[in-house]
Amino acid sequence: MSEQPTPYDDEITARELARHENEVTNHRMEWFGTINGFLFAALGFAWGSPNGARLVAVLSVAGALVSFFTICTLTASTRAMSNLSKFPVARRPDGRRAPGIVGIDPDPGFRWIGSILAIWTLIPVTFLVVWIWLFFNGPLAHSKLSPPSIQHSTVSENGG
Repeated sequence: MSEQPTPYDDEITARELARHENEVTNHRMEWFGTINGFLFAALGFAWGSPNGARLVAVLSVAGALVSFFTICTLTASTRAMSNLSKFPVARRPDGRRAPGIVGIDPDPGFRWIGSILAIWTLIPVTFLVVWIWLFFNGPLAHSKLSPPSIQHSTVSENGG
């Protein structure tokens, strides 16, 4: 016969889930930083080239999309951590307060502020703003991308 899990087993499970979520968040930030590093390096090469305006626009859109999806996944991760931090307290049958999953237990009324103002959420938001600004204010915004006009040379009647 299998034993019923105790509240303490649930706390251990919740801590393992929180540890895993934290690790996944770190991986997401590492990938975000790596991809943005490559995009900015490519942007540096494209910015000064004569035909780089379109490439700057493409890189800006790619950077904005990476930032947006990173914001979405990190916000979900923050919400998951918030849910995990409430788990052991709600599961204790004896009403005792568990030591907690995370180091700080914010007031439930202000918990949403932590998910919005978390540094791992603010960094991608900042990058998103920069990529959008680059798209609208980069070389594409200041160039005329019409097909090049053909210059007809006029030959004078004297042959020269």
